Amino acid sequence: MNIKLCFVSTIIVSALMFGGGNIANAEVEDIDFETVLEGGDSINLDEIDLSKNKEVLSDGSIVETVSYTEMINNISANKEITVEEARAELGRPSLLRASPYFYKHIIKSMDVAFTYKPNLDIYVQMWSQGSFRQFNNIVDFNLNRNYLGESKQFTGKVNVKFIDKNNIYWVINGDFYNNGLTTFSGGGSVPLKKQGSLNFSISKASSHYKYYYKYGHVYAQ
Repeated sequence: MNIKLCFVSTIIVSALMFGGGNIANAEVEDIDFETVLEGGDSINLDEIDLSKNKEVLSDGSIVETVSYTEMINNISANKEITVEEARAELGRPSLLRASPYFYKHIIKSMDVAFTYKPNLDIYVQMWSQGSFRQFNNIVDFNLNRNYLGESKQFTGKVNVKFIDKNNIYWVINGDFYNNGLTTFSGGGSVPLKKQGSLNFSISKASSHYKYYYKYGHVYAQ
């Protein structure tokens, strides 16, 4: 498995804006349903028009349409891998011109502090017909630790569970630091009825910023 390594102080250069790095496909396992909680900081895509390129939900979350090429380019930039490597990770698109499938990028802001709000990024393939909609696949997920040019170090875990085609469950649990040496592994695609993790660790950590725990659901409708 590839592991990302970077040293970041409180203010980082734009080349490291998304805390990139090399990540292999997610290490997936069967869902532990006993750890799934109701409620939380959840959003429902039923309140948006999926035909629009970009929608902002009532809580400030952003849902934007992306093409396969845009998604591949974004993921390769965020993970600091080549487009070819990202394409090999995710596979070739199987979407036909008249296909009801499409890709969405879900950006969920995490209110760690008033002055620091990193994002949970989830790329999904969706299907819709009329008013019905569902998730077909979790293509990729990541924790974008950059906020307004500032990035914190993080030790902990981001867990995503693809419960069913209407429900994606996520948990972020760990500690943010101002300085340190961060490594992470995991992430990537998660198939139906499976869960995947993005695991972070820090060496030479200093200046503890905040412990953070939050969970929620993304509902298709």
